[in-house]
Amino acid sequence: MLRKKKLWGFIPVLIAGLMFLGGCHKPSPEKMADHIVDELVAKLSLTAAQQEQLNATKLELLGKVAEMKKSKEAMHDEVMAELQKDLLDQGQLKKMVATHKGEMDEMANLLIDRLAKFHATLTAEQKAKLVDLLKEMEKRHKSCFFDN
Repeated sequence: MLRKKKLWGFIPVLIAGLMFLGGCHKPSPEKMADHIVDELVAKLSLTAAQQEQLNATKLELLGKVAEMKKSKEAMHDEVMAELQKDLLDQGQLKKMVATHKGEMDEMANLLIDRLAKFHATLTAEQKAKLVDLLKEMEKRHKSCFFDN
C-alpha cells in the first residue's frame, strides 16, 4: 500500500519534470523559419510567386545560419584553446571577435537586402497586415519577457 502511494506521488513529479524540460527545448532554426513562413503566408495572403520568393530566401538564410553555426563552434574551440595557454593572446581573441562581427554584418546586410526585395513585392494591404502582425508579435514578446 505504501509502495503504491509512493508510486502515485512520484508520477506527478516525473510528469512535471518532463513538462519543465520539454518547455526548455528551443526549436531548431528550420522549425522556427517554417513557422515564420507559414504565419506570413497565412496572415498576408501571399501569392504563389511571393511564397516562392519567401521560401527561396528562407533556404538561403538557413544555409547562412548553418555556416555561422560551424564558424561559431570553431571559434569556441579556438577560445577554449587560447584560455588554456599560459599567456592569453589578446590579438588573436580580438581577431576572432572581428571575424565574428564581420559574419554578423554580412548576415544583417543579406537579411536587409532580402527583406527589401520581398517588401517590394507586397501590396499596400499586405504591407499594412505585415505591420499589424509585427505589432502583435511585439506585444506577445514584451508580455513574455517584461513586466511593464
